[in-house]
Amino acid sequence: MVRVEDVDQHCELARRNGAKILREPETYPFGERQYTAQDPGRHRWTFTQTVGDVAPEDWGGKVGFGIQLRSAADIVMLDHLALPVAQMDRSRDWYMRHLHLELEFEIPQHKTVALKDDGNLTLFLYERPNAQGSTSCTLTFQVHDVEARYRELSANGVTFEKSPQKLAWGYGAEFRDPDGYLIYIWDEKSMREKGT
Repeated sequence: MVRVEDVDQHCELARRNGAKILREPETYPFGERQYTAQDPGRHRWTFTQTVGDVAPEDWGGKVGFGIQLRSAADIVMLDHLALPVAQMDRSRDWYMRHLHLELEFEIPQHKTVALKDDGNLTLFLYERPNAQGSTSCTLTFQVHDVEARYRELSANGVTFEKSPQKLAWGYGAEFRDPDGYLIYIWDEKSMREKGT
């Protein structure tokens, strides 16, 4: 989902530039006006504009215990992470092949690539010839089944530092990417059953 200032204006601009509008702009009771489009590359995008600050109780929603409501202007969320890598092509291929990240875009002249995970977090990889993975940066990926992903990655030549087991941070496995960045993988079920 992408936040824009004027959904209607944005929709018309997208339409004029070749996007297929899958859902016309519509205002929802929770205070957002949204539309969905498909770009020429067949990627789907939903664009949203806040048109009102509406309490969940006013539109039939419920607030979970301990959750504090904030206005859209106060929301903060991690959008992307940038990592220097020694070889951009090698790292791009590795993340796409082993962690199934999707190519968002590339900027070849700057040796930079953007990869997106299933939660819409973008991982930027930019080439820096002397890059070495730092132990101060750990990437943690939630997977559906940590045991199955471990077997798949091992079969594809990934060397694990720690196979799935109870670790200091919970239940999961640890390995490194081609530049030495530490990667944790875990799944919700085994973390709940074996991680505490």
